[in-house]
Amino acid sequence: MDRCPKQPGWFAYFKENMDALGLSVPTSWYGAQTVVTGAISSLISVHARFGSKVTVGELLKAGTKADAMVVIFGMSASWYLGGAVGSAAVATGRHMACGTQIIDVFSYAARNRMLTKPIQHQLVAHPEIYDSTRRNRALYGHMARAA
Repeated sequence: MDRCPKQPGWFAYFKENMDALGLSVPTSWYGAQTVVTGAISSLISVHARFGSKVTVGELLKAGTKADAMVVIFGMSASWYLGGAVGSAAVATGRHMACGTQIIDVFSYAARNRMLTKPIQHQLVAHPEIYDSTRRNRALYGHMARAA
């Protein structure tokens, strides 16, 4: 049974974050596993063959065009893996919190130059604004009109 029946699942949050980063997301577990396994294999291959102290320029000049492609794929794979790991962390946090967390709200407000001390205080004092699992969520509008 899903902890948060009205919220999207972990994969929806993962995909949302990957899309925001401009990274493609395989639609199946097999596809995701294949992409990640291939990326990791490429990085291990580059490291095993050339070591960790060689520069990217040296790697590109070190061998054949096939070697250069392994290096380029390895570099792009590291970007993809970084985005995937970060997206997995975001998805896990949001899924465990049954949706948006206060850090998501603060981040959005800060990016859009709306995070003032009064707004920050209001968001901390009233998590029902962004947390759909709060029982007093429906009362927020009434409290606002009364104030």
